[in-house]
Amino acid sequence: MIRVILTVLLTFFLLTSASCVFANDAACAPEVAKHAENIAATLKNWDDVYLAYEKYRSCDDGSIAEGFSDSIGEILASNWASIITLGRLTKLDENFKIFVLHHVDETLSRATLHKIKENAHNRCPMRLIDLCGEIANSADH
Repeated sequence: MIRVILTVLLTFFLLTSASCVFANDAACAPEVAKHAENIAATLKNWDDVYLAYEKYRSCDDGSIAEGFSDSIGEILASNWASIITLGRLTKLDENFKIFVLHHVDETLSRATLHKIKENAHNRCPMRLIDLCGEIANSADH
């Protein structure tokens, strides 16, 4: 009996996981990708980045990914005071933090990466010291 229950649970888990993977692949239809590409590089604050992440994360590739990197890099370099908002959002959604850190990447200019590291090292609120360390680490690679 226990073996049957475990088999049913395992099957349910595998089917649920597979449907999530297929749902994410299907979520980036051409018209969705076009819209994502149009907005990814225009995001000006963390709330907008988070909304775009929720809506378009399955389209995060190629020029769309570069657009997300541009927006995230610009906010971290030029609007550091908003780090409090980023901290709040990343506490609510660990995957969003991974998304942001992933986009602090080599597509950003050296000057932008330098400014991000400088902000993370010199302007970090104490309660976000771990997040700032992760941001600085991402800017180093």
